[in-house]
Amino acid sequence: MLYCTVLSSLEKVFPDKVPTSAGFVGFSLLRGEYGAFPIAVQSDTPQEVPIKVCSDLSVRCFHVDCIPATLLCHEGDDDYLRKTPGLYPDLLRPCDSFTADETVQSLWFEIAAGDYPAGVHTVEVRLLDCVCTVRVDIVDASLPVQTMLCTHWFHTDCLHTWYDVPVFSEDYWRITENFARAAALHGVNVLYTPLFTPPLDTAVGRERPTVQLVDVTWDGETYTFGFDKLRRWFRMGERCGMRCFEMSHLFTQWGAMHAPKIMAQTKNGEKQIFGWKTWAASRKYTAFLTAFAEALNAFLDAEHMRNRCIFHVSDEPSRERLRDYSRRSALLRTLFPDVRMIDALSDFEFYRRGVVQTPVPGIDDIEPFFGNVPELWTYFCCGPERDGYPNRFFAMPSRRCRVLGFL
Repeated sequence: MLYCTVLSSLEKVFPDKVPTSAGFVGFSLLRGEYGAFPIAVQSDTPQEVPIKVCSDLSVRCFHVDCIPATLLCHEGDDDYLRKTPGLYPDLLRPCDSFTADETVQSLWFEIAAGDYPAGVHTVEVRLLDCVCTVRVDIVDASLPVQTMLCTHWFHTDCLHTWYDVPVFSEDYWRITENFARAAALHGVNVLYTPLFTPPLDTAVGRERPTVQLVDVTWDGETYTFGFDKLRRWFRMGERCGMRCFEMSHLFTQWGAMHAPKIMAQTKNGEKQIFGWKTWAASRKYTAFLTAFAEALNAFLDAEHMRNRCIFHVSDEPSRERLRDYSRRSALLRTLFPDVRMIDALSDFEFYRRGVVQTPVPGIDDIEPFFGNVPELWTYFCCGPERDGYPNRFFAMPSRRCRVLGFL
C-alpha cells in the first residue's frame, strides 16, 4: 500500500521519520509569485509510481534527494532539526515517476502564479491510488517589481569543475546562463562578475580555477586589455534579468594584503603575473590597476554600464588591517570615481573612519549600523550559526531561512 501526506513547504521529510503534521490544504499567491508544497510518500513494498498532475496552473514536479552530511553545525545552537550525521533532504531532481519503498520520500511541487485568473485553483496529484488535492488562491494583485538588491556570490569555477567543461567554451556559457537564470527567478538581481579569478575562500598560496573575464596582454612595458568576454557576460546577465553586476574583489580576502590571481599573455605565452606573491601596495600592482582602471572605465562608459556596477576592495578585513584596507580603498575610489563601492564589513569602525562607502555587516552584527548608514545592507554566510539567528544550513528548520525575507 502507498501512503501519501501533503505538507507545508516549511516541512522537511527525512527517510526514517513519518511526518506527523497533516491537514495542509493550500495557500495563496500573488501574480508573479512562486509557491510550493511537498508530498511525503511511503510504500509497504517497492513499486514504481508514475506522477500525474492535473491543474490549470503551471506545476513542476521534483523528487527531493537526500544528501549525506557529517558536520551539520557547531555547538552553541540547539534550534536544529537534527545534528547527527546522516541523510538530509536537499536536492530537487525533476521527475515524472519514482520508486517508492519503505523509506519516507518526498516530492516537491512548484507553482508559478503567472497571469492566471484570480480565484481558487486546484492542483490534483495522483500517485497510483493516492489522490492529493491542494487549493491555490491567486490574489487579484501583481507582485511588485523587486527593488531591493540581492546578491549571492556566483562562482563559475565550481560549474566548470562539476560539469567538467572548458572555461569559456560554449557549454560553459550555456551552463552558466542556466544557473544565472535560475538565480534570477529566485530573487537574485546582482551577478557576481569575475573580472579576475575571485580571491575568495582560498587558502594562502592556493588558487581557484581560472575564470578571468578580462583578457590581459603584457609586452614587458605596457598592459592592454580585452573586454569581449565581459561584454558577453553583461549581455547574458541582462537576458537573465540582472539589474546590477558585482565586480570581483581587486584585493585578497580579510585585509587587502595581496593581489588576486591575474593571468596575462606575454612574450612567453600565458602566465600568472600577480597573485599571493604580490603585495597589495607594490608599485607593479598599483601600476597595473591604474592602467586597468583607465581601460575599464572607458569600456563601462561606452557600454553605459558604470551606474550598474558595484566594486569591492576586500572581503571582511579585520580591525588589525584597517590601515591597509584604508589605503587600498582610497586608491580604488580614486581610480573608479562615481561608482558604488561596497564591502562585507561587520566592524562599524571602518565606516566611522570613512574608509568604506557602503558597509555590509553580517546579519548578527547589524545593530550598530541601523540609522547610521545611508544605505543599509546585510549578509549571511557561514555565520551566523548561533542563538537562533537565521541562516540556510539544511539541518535547520525552514523557518530560519524563510524569516530572512521578512527581516
